[in-house]
Amino acid sequence: MVQSCLIAEEGVTKGMVFPLETRLTIGRGEENDIRLSHSTVSRSHTLVYMEDGQAVVEDMESRNGTYVNGEQVNKAVLSSGDVIWVGDVALRFLQENEHDRIDVGVETQELGQTDLSQGVPGELPGRSRRLMEAMSEVPFLVDFPDEELAALGQEAKLLLVKQGKAIVREGDYGRSMYIILEGKVQVLTQDDQGEDVHVSSLSENQFFGEISFLTAAPRFATVQAVEDTLLCELSYESMKEVVRRSPEVKGVLDEYYRKRLRELQAKQKSS
Repeated sequence: MVQSCLIAEEGVTKGMVFPLETRLTIGRGEENDIRLSHSTVSRSHTLVYMEDGQAVVEDMESRNGTYVNGEQVNKAVLSSGDVIWVGDVALRFLQENEHDRIDVGVETQELGQTDLSQGVPGELPGRSRRLMEAMSEVPFLVDFPDEELAALGQEAKLLLVKQGKAIVREGDYGRSMYIILEGKVQVLTQDDQGEDVHVSSLSENQFFGEISFLTAAPRFATVQAVEDTLLCELSYESMKEVVRRSPEVKGVLDEYYRKRLRELQAKQKSS
């Protein structure tokens, strides 16, 4: 899964996630990996790259300089959570294992872990079979071997969320994703005046939170229960254990993440 990334916190790219594998160029020019169309950003402004296992930021002799946590730098080693200012645009650097805490609404009722000890969907009791069926609808879980899907399901938690309660909130950090087993939720974002705007509704067998789950990016939206809703919560820690046992799963996750990133970038450009 994605080891390190930059997350845009300002401007038209706000919320976009840029995985850092070897290097990322940042600037106003079209040739950059991260293009920032802002008057305070130079054509070739900043370079972020991996060196000896560490992330390094380097200013490319830009007009307005590069800043890390408010201090101007020519070259500096980054720590997870650092904020890089490229002109007037902020990018946050995150590494894997940051914000691994479970992020659920305070009014949820935890129903405990599921029992998938049989490992074969056709032989499972009712609720466990229902969970396996729902998990198999998630695009990046479709190609998982049955035994690994069952192993992931064994660590899943069932949560009953009361009507009107928020499950995740826009801007918060969390490394869980959720599959709706029963009920309905609404997805909300805030406009420039701080008012909630309805984006979509989700119901049985649909899911949310997968981008934060895979990348540690902040939540893109608030998700609220429209009615009493039964959720399956999958934690990032559980997925890491599956990846450790089955390295081929990593390729499935990386491919799905890149696809979702392309979709988000296309949506940003069209808006």
